[in-house]
Amino acid sequence: SLAITINDVSAGVITGNTSVCKGGTETYTVGNIAGATSYIWTLPAGATGTSTTNSIGVTFGTSAVSGNIKVKGHNSGGDGTESTLAITVNDIPSAAGSITGNTTVCKGGTETYTVPAITGATSYVWTLPTGVTGTGSTNSITVTISSSAVNGNIKVKGHNGCGDGAESSLSITVNDPGKNNLTAKGTTGCAGTDVMVTLDVDNGLPFIALQCDLKYPDYLTPKTSQIVLTDRATDHNIQTSLPATNTLRVLAYSLTQQAFKGNSGSVVKIPFTVNSNAVTGSYALELINVTLGNSQSQNILDNSYNGTMVINALPSTAGIITGNTNICQQTTNITYSVPVIAGATSYIWILPTGATGTSTINTIALNYGSGSVSGNLKVKGHNDCGDGGEASLPITVCLSVGIQDESLANKVEVFPNPTKDIFYVKINKPFENDFKVEVCNSFGQVMQRVIKKKGDNKFSVDLTSYPKGIYFITFSNAEAHFNCKIVKQ
Repeated sequence: SLAITINDVSAGVITGNTSVCKGGTETYTVGNIAGATSYIWTLPAGATGTSTTNSIGVTFGTSAVSGNIKVKGHNSGGDGTESTLAITVNDIPSAAGSITGNTTVCKGGTETYTVPAITGATSYVWTLPTGVTGTGSTNSITVTISSSAVNGNIKVKGHNGCGDGAESSLSITVNDPGKNNLTAKGTTGCAGTDVMVTLDVDNGLPFIALQCDLKYPDYLTPKTSQIVLTDRATDHNIQTSLPATNTLRVLAYSLTQQAFKGNSGSVVKIPFTVNSNAVTGSYALELINVTLGNSQSQNILDNSYNGTMVINALPSTAGIITGNTNICQQTTNITYSVPVIAGATSYIWILPTGATGTSTINTIALNYGSGSVSGNLKVKGHNDCGDGGEASLPITVCLSVGIQDESLANKVEVFPNPTKDIFYVKINKPFENDFKVEVCNSFGQVMQRVIKKKGDNKFSVDLTSYPKGIYFITFSNAEAHFNCKIVKQ
């Protein structure tokens, strides 16, 4: 007699971090595989590392994408069944957008500053000028301007477990209280919408007249009929004109020499329309020829400060979605991605019926349950201006390998099983309609699909180019659906 030892070289569970950072290095290990003389590791795109043992060090480059780390044992008899670990590759947050808030402030006051939501950020890091205090880990911060505050920059950057993104900066000017200052207070607007610009006065002394020219950028059109004074007194009047290209002249005065007085605040409200073809960016609002007149016809202006208009637009149209388009039901953690969408602060994914998964970034992992059907996976960028154009990827979902009509079992013969290359199919009782034949691997990916005529009773399927392992063959049409398992040796 001859004793035969059969070694099981099936791989066990891979251990190691499943959420990693670009630029980082991680170690992954699988338990010793009985009978294996070496180990074969397969890594996601952009990840590098080599090993023939049960442990491997992996470096995730800047181009690394989410995917699967796989390992299988090998010996003189061939390769064993592989084990798979899904890896999500993360990046540092996107660059911070423009900070909005008053650029001219007074000692003793409080101000609020905001930055658009930063893609990929789990928290925000704010840096303040000397003498300005405040704390915040969100995209908004309220600060106090102390008596020792000096001019400087307010900065913010996004942070997550992979590090910090590029920061944004806003220069602020700190004034002593009691001075007479005029500021053009800008805002942030979207192409094709209306925005409000105000002329704000910090008046330590009473004044009865304000005159200035406001130079505004291209892409803005003032709505001159809707320019108004803030409610200061009933006898205050306003006149406006357009003396030159992109220049608005404003004259606010008291008919009875009743002074504008009180705390800091808006004197004039000026609505603008942002043209629909506006180019995104930051633009200056420039004050020239400014006068604050008192009852003695003196100009008591101390300083005038220009403002900034930030123009945003809808996100760009989404690019091409990449990922597996042929899926079987009961398949999980299938990753899809779209290139970063210019101008998007978040992403909106629309899933085929029955698929599940959530994401607000440019990648998403989907699960296809028993109720999943073929359809389109869609994505579009979103920001405060709205949604950009969407991209669509058709997904074909095959029926679950776990639900079948057992009455077909006597209709279909598949042989030889196991096979080394080609297997044959014999239909003992012909289908009444054309039918579909699909070959799926053990991960639910459709490897081969063909439509057969109802009279095709005998045919072959070639697995020569496929790796060794378990495959599921599905026969289906409007009548019913049947599948069986094939082992390739």
